[in-house]
Amino acid sequence: METHEIQRVLRARYGGVEASDVLVQFARIELQRPDALVWMQNGKFYEVYGNAARLLGRLLDLRVAEKPLMTGANRQPVMLAMTGITIGSEREHLGRLLRMGYRVAIGREVDGERDGAIKARQLEEVITPGTLFDEDLLGDERQLLAAVDLGHERAGLALADVSTSSLWCQEWAGPDAHDRLMDELARTGPAELLCNGDLPREDRERLGGASGITRLEGERAQRHRALCDELGVINSYHVGRLSPLPGWWFTAELCQEALQAHFQTLDLRPFELADRPYAMRATGVLIRYLRWNRFPAIARLQTVRLGGGSHLLQLDATSRRTLDILTGPDGTPYGSLLAVLDQTRTPMGGRLLKTWLTQGLRDPARLAVRYDAVQACVQDTLAREEIRAQLGRVRDLERVVNRLLIGPDRAAPRDMARLRDALEAAETLAAALAKLGGLGLEAYAPPSEGAALLAQALAAAPRPSLTPRADAEAGALLAAGWDAELDTFLAQEQQILAEVERFVSGLYLTTGIKSLQQKRDGRTGQIVLTISASDARKVPAGWSRVVKGKEQYTTDQLRQLSEALIEVEAQRIDVEQAAWRRLWRRIADQGPRLIQLARDLAHIDVVATLAHVAVRERWTRPQIVADRVLSIVGGRHPVVCRAVDGYIPATVLLDQSARLITLTGPNMSGKSTLMRMVALCVVLAQMGSFVPAEAMTLGLCDRIFTRIGAAEDIASGRSTFLVEMTEVSTIIHQATADSFVVLDEVGRGTATYDGMALAEAIVEHLHNVTRCRGVFATHYHHLVAMIGQLPHVACFQMGVRRDDDRLVFLHTLQPGVAEGSFGIAVARMAGLPAPILARAQARLTALEAEQRQRLPTEEVSLDQLIRQIELLDTRSMLPQEATAAIRELQSLCRALLGAHQIAGAPTCS
Repeated sequence: METHEIQRVLRARYGGVEASDVLVQFARIELQRPDALVWMQNGKFYEVYGNAARLLGRLLDLRVAEKPLMTGANRQPVMLAMTGITIGSEREHLGRLLRMGYRVAIGREVDGERDGAIKARQLEEVITPGTLFDEDLLGDERQLLAAVDLGHERAGLALADVSTSSLWCQEWAGPDAHDRLMDELARTGPAELLCNGDLPREDRERLGGASGITRLEGERAQRHRALCDELGVINSYHVGRLSPLPGWWFTAELCQEALQAHFQTLDLRPFELADRPYAMRATGVLIRYLRWNRFPAIARLQTVRLGGGSHLLQLDATSRRTLDILTGPDGTPYGSLLAVLDQTRTPMGGRLLKTWLTQGLRDPARLAVRYDAVQACVQDTLAREEIRAQLGRVRDLERVVNRLLIGPDRAAPRDMARLRDALEAAETLAAALAKLGGLGLEAYAPPSEGAALLAQALAAAPRPSLTPRADAEAGALLAAGWDAELDTFLAQEQQILAEVERFVSGLYLTTGIKSLQQKRDGRTGQIVLTISASDARKVPAGWSRVVKGKEQYTTDQLRQLSEALIEVEAQRIDVEQAAWRRLWRRIADQGPRLIQLARDLAHIDVVATLAHVAVRERWTRPQIVADRVLSIVGGRHPVVCRAVDGYIPATVLLDQSARLITLTGPNMSGKSTLMRMVALCVVLAQMGSFVPAEAMTLGLCDRIFTRIGAAEDIASGRSTFLVEMTEVSTIIHQATADSFVVLDEVGRGTATYDGMALAEAIVEHLHNVTRCRGVFATHYHHLVAMIGQLPHVACFQMGVRRDDDRLVFLHTLQPGVAEGSFGIAVARMAGLPAPILARAQARLTALEAEQRQRLPTEEVSLDQLIRQIELLDTRSMLPQEATAAIRELQSLCRALLGAHQIAGAPTCS
């Protein structure tokens, strides 16, 4: 936008006549990205002006000052708000804004360029919650940017981890395409989600809810709008991690052009996107978004991989939640399977472990490779612990390499030092790795020349940043002897500094000024003499005051030494930067090998961790077979058994003769724990881990489905029972003969007979139609008697013993059906008052007696009704005969209903 147009905008906004050059620069960046809060560099500060400064001051509790940034009609200054953040301390403030859901646009000074009388500044990048790259803003977890594209029974998803330059996509087709997308969003949990702004509101809410990013979005946006109204600020800012984009962003032509330009190709077939239009559009939108935000490492996204596939074990969001795979019951890692497993030594190993845990394999050959690697580590403790010790020095090599490879000016010396340490550790563990047979890696080849190069070229403790912002960050960068010209200038610097030290020491002795010190002026680079106010009368006549009102002085000789130091420093910096670029180029040439090394080390970390856990917890190697078998001997729940003393293992067998188990027993007897144990053993076995059992034989599963516990969706107006039936419906529609299904108390959310009827029909369908393996727990003991007649159903109970009026839970799996639910006994354990328990026991006795009296009559009537219906031949009946038959059936129904009401219905007064 031209300057005169920006001036017109500022006049309309603030009422002045002419804006200062700095305000014009700031407004130019604001108009480029009105959706983001702008920070503009001014020397050693990021400054914000006008309404944006008032808003930022309230958001971050910053001091807001007034500054003359415009000229009024009478040439009087117009005071506008201004606030600033010191460069070097901005990370905390930036992190807070991103957590609030804001985008931040960074405008930086352009070296060597001017815009009129001031330094030139331009928009460098826009930082959003899904595009974090800076180490100080990232945790160990993946921070993913996602883009989705939806159609009728079609869905596409693109995901990027920009901190590791990983880009992958998926596409689904069919009636369950949207559900599969929601499951993947729940599994990956993106930090920011891009979607089509033309989608219906309910679709956008479902996308945000599935990914877990909209829990506080409405509240944040409401607070932001209220704050803008209070301050009188025009609200153009985007707030939230769900980012709707204009519909034209999702056109096939634009997305294809974006991908072709990014990958520098005219053909998307090598990336397998040509036949996946929804995945292609999602990926194209993601790339366009990164380019729009001027993401500095976009060139590092060099390829796109296809995710998902039939070779993976599918776990939907419900199963991951109810099995406590990634988080425990309280939403934190405590109490989860991940907490038991995650003993990794590197952050990248921790991320890979989570991927293995949520994307199990269905390929027996690949699983055998992982089992062999874990077993090798289990059998050689010394080699395993040597590897784990060395991995502690590797740190997050995956992100370190990615940051280094952006360019020499963005490469931080501390990352180069971390790479040096990681390469040394990688070489050290090579011997132990070879002893263990390579742990499933095709080739392990750390670039030894890179380790030697960095050991020779880099200072032992290089300064944190390439261009120090303060004396505290100053220090050595490259080692002595790496560059002869650089060593010469460094020697000259030291010589001049030594002369300055001798000169100041001489002045201290000759003048007798005890408070005399030297300091370097950060703005001019001159060395000045400082004294206390009480010693000002002792200043010799030949000293010159540097700053009016301050006791800072210089002399001709000191000025000459300062100028010589500044000149040598400038030459040294140029030579140092050139030497740094040469070092960076040699490291960048090994970029592909370094990236592969990071992946190999993450793999080694996960395998060694699984072995470490297997040894510590006494887990065993599972056996994979081709048959649909699931046999667990002495199985233990991997989380519960660590917290419960005297945990009793259980043995479970599912095969063609008994594909389904019906499980009965009172509450607290361990039914849910046993069902979860079986499912978690499958998860562990198919990720390549050993399992908490004496032995396990498994025919691989394609999916695991669970329906455990009560849940409701109040925001969507869905009751507990509706949520339950929705989850069951998903199982019925998507489960196959290779699936493993866990059902707990299906039908308990409605009336008894409704629930029993539904539960019976569901189990019959799983048995007769789906023919899958599974465990079904229930308190409906009459239901067990009905479905127990199915040929491939086995009845088991959780052992319990009655001691007078109290229960003793044996926590053992036994054949047969439980005698009852023992609800009153459990209520007694919960501390219900004795009068309530006595009344309940009396009422239970009466109800059971009534049931025994009523049931025979009802059964006879029902049998008679069923027989008469079966004997009806409606094809040969005359109309009057059909009418008479219907009347007879109606009389039987009335008799049955009447008996039912007389025997058991309550009376109304």
